[in-house]
Parts: sequence; structure tokens; C-alpha cells
Amino acid sequence: MMVLLLVSILALAACSPANNFNTSNAVSESATIVNGKAVAATDLYTRHTVAIAPENNTPCTGVIIAPHFILSAAHCGDYFSKGHIYFGLVSKVGKAIVYKVKNVTPHPKYCGSCFFGDTEPADFKDYAIVEFEEDLPPGFKAVQMATLKQIKKGTTIHLAGFGLDEKYEYDGILKATRVPVTAVGKYEFMTDETKNGSCRGDSGGPAYVMEDGKIYLAGITSRGDALCRNYGMYGIAAVEMDWINSVINK
Repeated sequence: MMVLLLVSILALAACSPANNFNTSNAVSESATIVNGKAVAATDLYTRHTVAIAPENNTPCTGVIIAPHFILSAAHCGDYFSKGHIYFGLVSKVGKAIVYKVKNVTPHPKYCGSCFFGDTEPADFKDYAIVEFEEDLPPGFKAVQMATLKQIKKGTTIHLAGFGLDEKYEYDGILKATRVPVTAVGKYEFMTDETKNGSCRGDSGGPAYVMEDGKIYLAGITSRGDALCRNYGMYGIAAVEMDWINSVINK
């Protein structure tokens, strides 16, 4: 039944692709951590990564980019307007600090009806910024952005998210794993996820790089193959800094 669900949310009409990353599988709008490990409270991932979801529902994931602001994926849609933000290791009421969403700003060039596969649409822009009123809880902080030079073929990417596991089950626990970059385009990069990676529920979550013991935000989880066993596509956060700054500084 889960497989049918994943296949049923496949792709939409094509826009003109800018780059082809050479895979041929169907795609899922949301991507969770498959064959990952639960994150500890002391891990670097924990201080930046949050869940966004309606109560008692599977979430999307997000990453703190400034006080009061979270970067996530635009295709998560209703999860923002009807959801809450969960700060903690488990995205469930009573096990996390929960804030209400104040405002959501999707990228003005987000094209939800564009081609949604293994190519890089010129105007896809699968980003949204979620705003909340309260101060960040203790221990949580904004992530530092990676530079474009830090994202290249062969780079190890650290994925974190609250989504489904390798059994297509959801327990609400923040998990993380590592995958290699296989291709880099102008707006997105692709990773090899044949052994582990992201899946449904990890959408909008962070793709980090780590250097000298520090963590940087390289990308935002956008999509992957329908069964979460082949590849992942991630928007490069650094190329959107003008838009990000225009939202958080208005």
C-alpha cells in the first residue's frame, strides 16, 4: 500500500530542464532517512534540524537558518499552514518543544507543476521559509551556509530528517545518515542513495557538509526515486541567499 502511495504522487507536467542527472526512476514528492541512525542530543544535527507537521501526522523536516526562521521545501504545502514546529529528537507532542507557525513564504519561482524528476528544472525552486514568533529553545541555533566550493562530486553529505525508515514506517525520531554527491548542477545536486538516504517525510530537511568539526548547510531535501532506494535531489541553498535574506530581513 505504501508503494502504491509513493507511486501515486509522481510527477507532473514537464517544464524545460536545465540539466539531466541521468536516472530513470519514478519520483516521490517527499523524501525520510533510510538505513540511518537515531540522532543523539549532543550531535551537531540536533541543534539545527526541526520537524513541521500537523499534530499526530508524519512531518516534513526543516532547518533553522535565522532566529524565528526555518528553511524547508515548498511542496510540503499544507504541512506548514496546518502544522506546528517540533524542536527535539522526536516530532510528537509531549516529547518536543512545539511552536505555532506564524507565516510561510514560498519561493516566488516555485513551480509545483513543473517536471519533478531526475532533471534540474530551470524554475523549480522547491523552497519555503517558515516563520515563528518565539525565541529559539535553548540548545538550538541557526546553521551556517556552505559555500559552492564545498559542494562537488564525491563530497560526503550528512542527511537528517524525521521521515520514514527502510521499512516505510514512521516513528517520529530524528535520524541521520551519509551519502556521496554524484553530480552538481547550477541549482541542485544529486546523491547516490542505493544503500541509504532520504525518503518521505524528510522533505525540506537539511543536507549538511562537515569540515573541521563544523557543520554547514549545503542543500534542502527536495525529491528522489519513488522507493527511496536510488538517488536524491537537493536544492543548493547558497544560490538562494538573495531571496532568503530578503525574507528574513524584511
